[in-house]
Amino acid sequence: MRHRGQLLSVAAVALALLLPASVLHAKSIHVNPGQAGASDAKPYRFLTPTERPPAGLPEWFSRRDANGDAQVPLAEYTDSLTEKTARDFARYDLNNDGKTTAAECLAAQRQGR
Repeated sequence: MRHRGQLLSVAAVALALLLPASVLHAKSIHVNPGQAGASDAKPYRFLTPTERPPAGLPEWFSRRDANGDAQVPLAEYTDSLTEKTARDFARYDLNNDGKTTAAECLAAQRQGR
């Protein structure tokens, strides 16, 4: 039973592949420290359909969304504020709240901004 954790991880991955994400209650599978193979193993994160970013987002949105919350505040958009970057950011921040969401970004694209 030394490899029980690994077998459970394999079983959880197999279950995740068979069941739709909305059915799964556990969203993450982690390898315990000290477990055989733990040093090179990486946790796997399964995203539910509501957590996945919508299709059509520009590449920069995911790259700049540092914490993965589907919002890009000005601090994540740029690390050096200039008039040009402020104007570029304002094109996507449609409600002027200091952050652009995935929905705002897609709406700005549809409006040709």
